[in-house]
Amino acid sequence: MRSGIGIAGLVVRTGKPFWNNALQNATYTDVLYTPIAQAECLTSAAAIPIVTTEFRLVTGVLLAGYRSTQTVSDQTISRLSHYLATF
Repeated sequence: MRSGIGIAGLVVRTGKPFWNNALQNATYTDVLYTPIAQAECLTSAAAIPIVTTEFRLVTGVLLAGYRSTQTVSDQTISRLSHYLATF
């Protein structure tokens, strides 16, 4: 699979957080298809960009995925951002 595909690729390209509560509905042809979500049987996920402070470039993505029926939302993004700020 090409680099920049799936949830992490979307977050890197846009530089914005993302969440989805219906990953099990994504197929191989969907823009949100990600092999890790399928391999790990994730039902929902939230992701935030990791941004350099000096140049404001996205250098990575923090992705939290759930196998159980866990709903992700703006609150999830806020908590992930809080964890990232502690590093």
